[in-house]
Amino acid sequence: MSGDHPAPRDAASVVLLREGPGGVEVLLIERPATASFVAGSWVFPGGAAEPGESLPAAALRELREETGISLGSVPPAPFARWTTPSSEPKRFDARFFLAGLPPGEEAVVDGGEAVQARWLTPAVALAERAALRLVPPQVHILTDLAARAGGGLAALVTWAEACGRSPLNITPRLAHLPDAPGGVAILLPWDPLYARCGIGDGEPAPASHPLAIGPSRFVRRDGGWHLASV
Repeated sequence: MSGDHPAPRDAASVVLLREGPGGVEVLLIERPATASFVAGSWVFPGGAAEPGESLPAAALRELREETGISLGSVPPAPFARWTTPSSEPKRFDARFFLAGLPPGEEAVVDGGEAVQARWLTPAVALAERAALRLVPPQVHILTDLAARAGGGLAALVTWAEACGRSPLNITPRLAHLPDAPGGVAILLPWDPLYARCGIGDGEPAPASHPLAIGPSRFVRRDGGWHLASV
């Protein structure tokens, strides 16, 4: 814990992909309106790790509990890590794993932690970001997937494995910027203003990292979060 900021709790999510008629699709689930975190948002299946549970095991368990899908012996590839900004009252240190949907498996939500499930291409999900109430980690990951989806599922798995070999903890920082919509932006660790203007915990990251390419901040526009360049 840093100062009065709450310590984040370990969590894990699975970015599950399949080949669809319009290209690679990703599974998103809707959190109930009564959820204590990101209520009503569409997210990747996942949740908090249990005491003594490894993060890969937590990811697989949450996927199975929320969607009924089992990956069996197929190991998911760890590729991203996001920590909730320290200004938030409830925080998670979330690891994201990527995997393909095994043959014969289909999503059946549990009705508790997940009330609906949809398979969407990353591009369609981003186009519907406001209606889906996508939060910044989902927007960034979907943007990465959309940029690489043309290579197919196998290429995305290879990319995720490469990212996992160079771990990067993405801890966004809030910043009050006069030129941002509403005067507020969320800065990512490779933004040039991250260290100087960002509020809260977090370490700057080199722009050369495979997950630190492209726009480096989020702004709120048209009811949804959008990546923006400096």
